[in-house]
Amino acid sequence: KTPAMDDGIADDGRSGSVATAEGLPRSTIAKLVKERLPPSIRAGQDALALLHDCTAEFLQMVTSEANDACNETGKKTITEEHVIAALRKLDFDRFASECAGIGGEEQDAKAAMRERKKKRKQPGGNLTPEELLAEQQALFAGARQRMDGSTGQPAQE
Repeated sequence: KTPAMDDGIADDGRSGSVATAEGLPRSTIAKLVKERLPPSIRAGQDALALLHDCTAEFLQMVTSEANDACNETGKKTITEEHVIAALRKLDFDRFASECAGIGGEEQDAKAAMRERKKKRKQPGGNLTPEELLAEQQALFAGARQRMDGSTGQPAQE
C-alpha cells in the first residue's frame, strides 16, 4: 500500500473499522460485501480496498452535487430533495427513484404519527363530559387502590 492515496487521504494500512475522512469504515464495507456474496465466495483485501475507495468517491460526488443544489436554492441545510437532485444529475436515476420512494414512505409514516399524537393531545377526543368524568373517577379509584395496596376496599381514614 502507498502511504497516501490519490485523493490526498493518508492510509495507515490498518484494517477493521478505521474510517477515512470521506468514507465508510472498512469493516462496514466488508460486512456489506460478505452479506451479498454466496457463502462459497470470498472477497480479497484488494477488492475490499477498491470498493472502499469507490464508496468514498461516490459519497464525495453525491455530497458535492447535493451541496451545489442546496446553494442554488439558497438553503443552508442539505435536504432529501437536494440528494435526490444530485443523484439524478449524476445519472443515478434508479437510486434517486428508490430514495424518493423511501422518503415518501417515511413522510407518510411521520404524518400518521403526527395525527396520532394530535388525537392523543385533544382533550377527551370524542368522549362526552360524562364519559370523561367516569373515566377520571375510574383512574382515581385505580390509583387509590395501588396506593393503599388494597383489593377494592375503601381506604380507612
